[in-house]
Amino acid sequence: CNSALKQDSNSLDAHRVRALALNFTGDAAQSIKDCSYFLERHPQKDRQRAEVLTIRAMDHLRSNKLDAAIDDLAEAIACSPNDGLLYLNRAVVYMKMKDYHKAIAECDIAQKRSPGELLVFGIRSSCYDKIGNSKAALADLNHLTTMSPTVETHRNRGRARLALHDYNGALDDFEWILLHAPQDIDANKKRDLALSAIKNKT
Repeated sequence: CNSALKQDSNSLDAHRVRALALNFTGDAAQSIKDCSYFLERHPQKDRQRAEVLTIRAMDHLRSNKLDAAIDDLAEAIACSPNDGLLYLNRAVVYMKMKDYHKAIAECDIAQKRSPGELLVFGIRSSCYDKIGNSKAALADLNHLTTMSPTVETHRNRGRARLALHDYNGALDDFEWILLHAPQDIDANKKRDLALSAIKNKT
C-alpha cells in the first residue's frame, strides 16, 4: 500500500487497502486518516463506501469514540442495508455503551440478514446475561454450543444453567470443559458448585 501511494498519493484504492491493514494492526489514528481521505473523495453510496465507513467505525470504537462509531455505521447501513455484519458491528458498539436492549435489537436484525452468523448468538447471549434474562441467554447459548462446541461456549452455557438452577446441565458443561482442559480452575470450581447443589437437592 505504501509503495502504491508513493507512486500515486491520490490512489483511493491504496488508501482504502492501507486503512484496512492499519485497522488490523491497531493503528487507529492513521487508519482513520486514510478512511477519511477515501470517504471525502468517494461519495457514492456503494459497498466500498460501506466497507470504509465500517473500518473507521471500528477504529472509533477502539479509540472509545462511540457516538462517532454509531454515526459511521448508520451511514454504512444506509449504503448496504442487507449486510447483516453491519448491524452486528453496531450491536458491539451499543454493547460497549451498555445499551444492551439496542444491542439485542441489532442482533435480531443481523440474524435475519445473515442467518448463519454464529457471532449473533454469542453477542446477544452476553447482552441477555447483562440484563438478567438468563432464559434467553441460554437459548442462544444452546444454539451456539451445538454449532460451535468450545471451552468458552460450554463455560458460558454452564454459567447460564447455574443461574437457572439447572445444576445437572451445568455439571455436563463443566465436565465437558474439564475433559478438554483438565487444569481449568474456573471449570473445576463451577463443577464442584454444581455437584454440591445437586447433593443438597437430594
